[in-house]
Amino acid sequence: MNDRDVIDLRTLSERGATLRAQGRYDEAEAELMHAVALAIRVYGEDHAETGAAVNQLGLLYRYSGNQECARAAYERALRIASSQFGEESDAAATVWHNLGGLHFSAGQFAQAEAAARRAVEIRRGLHGPDHPDVIADLCALAGTLDGLQRWSESEAIYIDALKFWEERVGPDHYEVAVLMNNLGGVYGATGRLAEAEAASRRALKIKTAVLGKRHPDVALTMLNLATILHDLNRVGEGRAVAKRAAGIVGQAGLAATHPLRAHAAEVMALFRN
Repeated sequence: MNDRDVIDLRTLSERGATLRAQGRYDEAEAELMHAVALAIRVYGEDHAETGAAVNQLGLLYRYSGNQECARAAYERALRIASSQFGEESDAAATVWHNLGGLHFSAGQFAQAEAAARRAVEIRRGLHGPDHPDVIADLCALAGTLDGLQRWSESEAIYIDALKFWEERVGPDHYEVAVLMNNLGGVYGATGRLAEAEAASRRALKIKTAVLGKRHPDVALTMLNLATILHDLNRVGEGRAVAKRAAGIVGQAGLAATHPLRAHAAEVMALFRN
């Protein structure tokens, strides 16, 4: 191992993560696969650095809709994390968090809840209740509760997390946008449509400013807003929002099986009836 290898690995991982965040999944995969190969060559198959690189690749596969590859990567990363740091480590909690997200994307909400609770349990034991990573794990848990339609439980988690992040990073941070998007979903599901619209519009404004107009995550919030507008009987307005979102999704390079594609199709179908 030399310093150049370490720098190259860090650069590949950071570039891959940035490309993933930008929705440029094919480019991100090439960078992250290169990072995994370099980590194996430099550190070996079962080193912590290799596990971190594999976890990043799993995250990319989850976002691009390749569920099978994501699961294999996460399971491999969890084995490495547990052997290198222990089953009650931050590294293991991170993989449990990601496994919960993968199960959620597949509609496996009971499995998602179990994985998310495992992440929260580990992280609270390490850091106490008021740590950013604990809050992130709790929000992932709240997402699984949404899938199980346990709205009052998830809403309480989101509201506590919103207060936490607004106090620390201000009202226009991406974390705030994610929480407003999720609260919009809870409000809509429980019939509070005016609150749902306000939350979704706030989320959309922040996400657009942070990510740009053509990012898939922006499209997700637009689709949620379009659904709310449909339920408010503002069909023309909702259809226009849905069409813009579907256009973003269509140009984002997502896998054919990506859940966002199916979500866009479902929302567009609302406006054909």
